[in-house]
Amino acid sequence: MNLADLTPQVLTELTNVGTVRRAAKDLDVAIAWSDGPGGALIADAADGTRCTLGPGPFDDWECSCPAMFRCRHLVRAVLV
Repeated sequence: MNLADLTPQVLTELTNVGTVRRAAKDLDVAIAWSDGPGGALIADAADGTRCTLGPGPFDDWECSCPAMFRCRHLVRAVLV
């Protein structure tokens, strides 16, 4: 999935308006990017969360937080 295609509107459709709103409040958290296996991107955030984005669909992306899926950290990584 192309990250540029994931606009705030698309992210709202994939999650919900509250998740996107909470993610937008955390945009000042520093994120270090690295390449992951199979073309994935790894986002290590200063708040201790690690998100693995792609290469598959949004629902397959992972985050180290306790949320089951579609969390604000994944959304934040896209919005950054």
